[in-house]
Amino acid sequence: KIDELWDKWHRQLKITNQGVVHGHGTVAKVRLIEGRTIVDPTAIYMEGPPPDRDQDGGARSERFLYINERNHLKIGSYAGEPRGAWALSYFVNEARNQEPNAKRTIERALPGTCSALTMLRDVYPGEEICVRYVDESYEQERERLRLERGTQRYRYVYPPKTAGASWNTCVGIEGKSTSAGTYPTEEAAARAIDALLLANDMAAVNFPGEEAATQAAFPQFFAQDEPASSG
Repeated sequence: KIDELWDKWHRQLKITNQGVVHGHGTVAKVRLIEGRTIVDPTAIYMEGPPPDRDQDGGARSERFLYINERNHLKIGSYAGEPRGAWALSYFVNEARNQEPNAKRTIERALPGTCSALTMLRDVYPGEEICVRYVDESYEQERERLRLERGTQRYRYVYPPKTAGASWNTCVGIEGKSTSAGTYPTEEAAARAIDALLLANDMAAVNFPGEEAATQAAFPQFFAQDEPASSG
């Protein structure tokens, strides 16, 4: 799948230092019609903020693309990692003093969520692709992905019975109703459910493709031999 998406990117786009806004940029090799989406399988959607030591550039760091305080897209090597691990879309320049002709979107094109470019208008061969680096519509993209999973926002998560109370969790594990705990937010409860499922060699249901982030958020589930049953 990654090789297929890689090939599609390179058939339609070219990285060059000729005739671009600055440095290296990305230009169209063929006509790209409005609405076309090109996935970058190398720009991976990450839960949580970027590492503190990599936020020297704020929302415009060369190593990540900021979505909000909870999520980001990693496009370059972080401090302490080998240099040169750049995503393809690292070379997409910001639309400076002009309207962007494309926007970054979030696509479930791989087992994990990754970034893509969606054309805002027809783009012609030789024209540079430019985007807004900070795009508030990412929250809309995130919500769209949730809705695509079904009308229920999260599975095995239950709302507080009284105002100010915690979100409850309950899922069947080996034929037993099992709690993943109670949490102050719906999203935390949903991720806890995934952690419990993963710890029992079951598939994540709320954040599929984000298993590493889930395990990092709830390491306690993976240190236990057996989950505690609630009945």
